[in-house]
Amino acid sequence: MRSFLHSIPAALYKKIILGKPEHEIRSLQGRMLARIIQYANSKVPHYRANPLRDIRHIDGLGQLPITHKEAMRAEPMSFVSAEFGQGELARILTSGSTGEPMALYYSKEEAVYSYSLGHFHFLENGFGPLDTLMHIKIAPGHIGLARKWGLYRFALGSTEMREGELLQLIRSCGATMADSYPSKLALLAVRNASESRPLRLRCAFSHSETLTPAMRRCIETSFQCPVRNLYGLNEMGWVGWECPNGSMHVHPDSAIVEIVDDEGNALPLGKKGNIIITSLWRHSMPFIRYWTGDTASLGEKCGCGRGGQVLENLEGRCNDYITLPSGRLVPGITLIRCLKAIPSVLQFQIIQQKDLHVDVVIVPSGAMGDADYVQIADGMNAVLQEQLQISIKTADRIRPGAGGKHRYILSKCPGGPAQSGGAGS
Repeated sequence: MRSFLHSIPAALYKKIILGKPEHEIRSLQGRMLARIIQYANSKVPHYRANPLRDIRHIDGLGQLPITHKEAMRAEPMSFVSAEFGQGELARILTSGSTGEPMALYYSKEEAVYSYSLGHFHFLENGFGPLDTLMHIKIAPGHIGLARKWGLYRFALGSTEMREGELLQLIRSCGATMADSYPSKLALLAVRNASESRPLRLRCAFSHSETLTPAMRRCIETSFQCPVRNLYGLNEMGWVGWECPNGSMHVHPDSAIVEIVDDEGNALPLGKKGNIIITSLWRHSMPFIRYWTGDTASLGEKCGCGRGGQVLENLEGRCNDYITLPSGRLVPGITLIRCLKAIPSVLQFQIIQQKDLHVDVVIVPSGAMGDADYVQIADGMNAVLQEQLQISIKTADRIRPGAGGKHRYILSKCPGGPAQSGGAGS
């Protein structure tokens, strides 16, 4: 685990930028954008062959072509900077939660910067020198405290551990904060609420999946602490974080976010659409106007005083579909929104079998009555506009999918688009 103290100078610099007037932030972004375009045109094979226009202001971003994941997945090395020799870059694969893994390349300096972005979120939400933060992640390689002494301590836990074991580990490490997938934090919260002496935290951080209102309520009630949601992608690290006021702030010196319709046209403030991101710090593998597959809207400036863009109504990508008897495909996101609106549903998974039968597995936030089952079935059929055979059952837990992330939609229909993903890093 890299020393947290190394991230403090970068965090102080970020606080200075966030306090600048909006016109100064936009001017800084314009200069950084011009540099990344110039670099890509001179160092990256794809952009050497297809040079980008010389844009020096963020308002001109719409003049550049949109980059889609399929193109980068097909020829990843054409998007890698020729400045780096063989062995100089770390290669990682995305979790493949959208069906196909994608190869990504990071320099050592970029990896350090990505860590500092994550640490900044914790500092902004009260992580102090005497706190211990528990990271609950996939296969951490080490369980327990990363350092027994010192300031800003971290501990590691695994998502494969049962909730009772994790609670015991959090207590033994003296952790005051925790971060993990919201699906795991919610299950941990349910177990914690059943304890004779429930654990209390100062803050919980969720990421990599969509945080539903029911999950947020469950975690906050059980641990008696606020939940702060983080937004990021494997492709370009952390993009945004929730401040104590609950607004999702975009790192202004790290990314520029655009919200567009399905044809790529810019949408006004408050209008929900597709997220396109330009990374301002990824040089080894630049991401310029990258179509993320996630959706959100741009919001008004937050009352906390921090500058830069604010994201609202953030939802992770959902690339799986439900197949109807007529052959029509319905994006899974429509059903996800339907179930997320039901207070008694803490966690869920929709599985469509080869014969089109739909199984809905529910982890309830409390007791479920007949009215809840009727509301779920009627709500789904109203969205689908065709009758499907739907079976609903409850469970204590739902097994995570690729990379440890929770998958809302699983389609086993032949020929259907593959598997859902989540906003995450």
